[in-house]
Amino acid sequence: LGVLALTAVRGGAPSTSSADLGGCLTGATGGTEISVTMQWQLDEIGLVYEVLNSWDFHVLDLTPKQQEQIAAWLLMNNPGSCNYMENNVDMQKLRAFIGLISGGYLDNHFHNFMHAVDVTHTSFRYLTLIQAERIFSMLDQFALLVAAVGHDLGHIGLTNGFLTEVQHELAIRYNDRSPLENLHCSKLFEILAQAPVNIFSGVTQEQFKDIRKNIIDVILHTDITQHPSMVKELELLYEMNSKVFEASTGVTLSEAEVEVLSTAENKKLILEMVLHGADISNPTKPWNICYDWAYRVLDEYANQGDQEKKLGIPVQVLNDREKVNRPNSQIGFIEFIIAPWVCAEVKVFPNLSAASEHLETNLNSWERTWIEESNPAEAEKEKVKERVIKIANALRNRPPRLGAQGSPAHQGKKRRSGTMN
Repeated sequence: LGVLALTAVRGGAPSTSSADLGGCLTGATGGTEISVTMQWQLDEIGLVYEVLNSWDFHVLDLTPKQQEQIAAWLLMNNPGSCNYMENNVDMQKLRAFIGLISGGYLDNHFHNFMHAVDVTHTSFRYLTLIQAERIFSMLDQFALLVAAVGHDLGHIGLTNGFLTEVQHELAIRYNDRSPLENLHCSKLFEILAQAPVNIFSGVTQEQFKDIRKNIIDVILHTDITQHPSMVKELELLYEMNSKVFEASTGVTLSEAEVEVLSTAENKKLILEMVLHGADISNPTKPWNICYDWAYRVLDEYANQGDQEKKLGIPVQVLNDREKVNRPNSQIGFIEFIIAPWVCAEVKVFPNLSAASEHLETNLNSWERTWIEESNPAEAEKEKVKERVIKIANALRNRPPRLGAQGSPAHQGKKRRSGTMN
């Protein structure tokens, strides 16, 4: 696989043969076992696997070089697709591909290559936790990670609403329909069209048609306007198959669950869920990560607000740097966007419950920060407290699952002690 090329190995690194360079993560719902070679790769990058295999991974702590290296590592070592990667993708092409992807991102506060790597890591974790290898082919999973690393290529730090309002050239080109997401797809396939970096050169023409269709679909579904319908689809998926899901342990997918999730329609929805969920996952990470990314996206919004004021057009919600209360804005974002999403995805995939737990913790932290910074009146504090309690109750109200010994309570203990750190 050309690990030397990936990690820019220093003198004295162990010699490797092609036989030594293989090996995939193993371990159900967590990928908890790692080969010596994979650990060596991470050592060369300067990361610890225990952090990478958790929600404590913080891409903002990495150098630009490390960001490119870990993006390649994630694509190369996803448990459900690494065997495909080893046998079908040239490592030099992958490394060159990541380099062009990195260079295709602009230096925005939020929509930058660091965000792309963060989304790729989150997608990597989601695929492992939902046991994607039981549902998807290796090629499907590899293509999803490619979509993740390129899902915001060329983002100009402005929203679709702004582009449409000012009739920006992108809005005109794409007829006001997801102009940014269409741009990202176009730029990704422009890169893949270059022979030296075409990491899909080993697939058949028919396979590539399917890959292209799936990548375009999942990237277009990162448009936030798709969010409400996706929440409803996930809720409907659970409701229509509640007996199947409730009869499962919630830890390991049952054969009945696999059958339900493996229909063409549901596979499409789950792929969309993974990438969109990863894209909006910052509020579901540990507090320090949640806080850093929240302020980055609000800075980007504020810059757009400055342009909106200058142009004399309506200033969109959250964009007025002089009026927006940042902690309070995050409570609202969680209440109306993130909490309904997390409730829906955790119903179907209980192994994602760490998202719910982190979200509740962060919700309380935003409430505390808002009080400390704003010193609101008691009546206002009570109103916000009521909202926070309502959201927290919704997050905790998960449908019962039969435990390994037939007990919902037993199952709850299993989930909390699982591989969801």
